Amino acid sequence: MKMDLKKPFSLKTCFRFALYGNICFIIFIIICLFYYYLFGENGMTFIAFDIAAYIAEGAGFLLYLLGIIGLCRNVMGCTALKALLVIYVLTEILLMLMDFQFIDLSFYNGQSVPLIITHAICSAVIALTHLTLERNRQQLNLAVIILVVIILGGMFSAALNFRIYGSIFMNAVGYIFFYARMIHLLNQEELEVACFSDPVRVTTYKSTFFDE
Repeated sequence: MKMDLKKPFSLKTCFRFALYGNICFIIFIIICLFYYYLFGENGMTFIAFDIAAYIAEGAGFLLYLLGIIGLCRNVMGCTALKALLVIYVLTEILLMLMDFQFIDLSFYNGQSVPLIITHAICSAVIALTHLTLERNRQQLNLAVIILVVIILGGMFSAALNFRIYGSIFMNAVGYIFFYARMIHLLNQEELEVACFSDPVRVTTYKSTFFDE
């Protein structure tokens, strides 16, 4: 079956892709933590763990990017949200690769408290732009508030001497909740986002003046 690339994904499909992408990020972090804390100090290498980590990271990046591309092509307006989400995903990927030393940069310090706090605050600001999906919708507002609270909770990773992956992990947890909630609201028809793929609503007016 040939896929019509000119037709954007439905908004629900975009949220599903983003949801699965964040689940893959969680899997990637867990694999890396398990690998480095158990075997990293001994200098041992296991190709299977490296392959699994790359697959989880690559799948997360691909799924999340597909979700954002679909959202950008589907949703009307929300320019700030679209631009910041692209920047957010690329930044998260880069930070994860640097923190687990897949990319080795001498100046990078994953335990830097200012870095962790800045990451959490910037992520929370980006999360707030989801309010533009539909203004004055209480259910959406509540979901965004919970998302922001979870993201800001990532700052505690600095107090617990965790690296930046602690904040990234909290972001992923927050977005898993958020996208699952958005899918639920769409299923219940409690969220109405203006999309290019929506059918045009035509109202027909009938006059009874000449029926008499």
